[in-house]
Amino acid sequence: MMMTMMMMMMMMMMMMMMMMMMMMMMMMMMMIMMMMTTTTATTTATTTTTTTMMMMMMMIMMMMMMMMMMMMMMMMMMMMMMMMMMMMMMMMIMMMMVVVVRR
Repeated sequence: MMMTMMMMMMMMMMMMMMMMMMMMMMMMMMMIMMMMTTTTATTTATTTTTTTMMMMMMMIMMMMMMMMMMMMMMMMMMMMMMMMMMMMMMMMIMMMMVVVVRR
């Protein structure tokens, strides 16, 4: 029981770490993109269309990332729920066994 719990905890930790890393990477990318767009805009006024396009793309990317994060969170929640259910079941069985044995 304890071993399973530990394993689950470890898995959760790993997931969290991965998520954090992903977030960091995304942030960095966004920053770079922003810099690029700003520089282009300042240098030439003709490439405003391109900048707008890039901005739109960035927005879409952000949306996608958010969706992904949400999905991940949902999955994690589901996993947690499942584990809890399993634990409960185990406990119930144990109780039953004890009762039976006593009888």
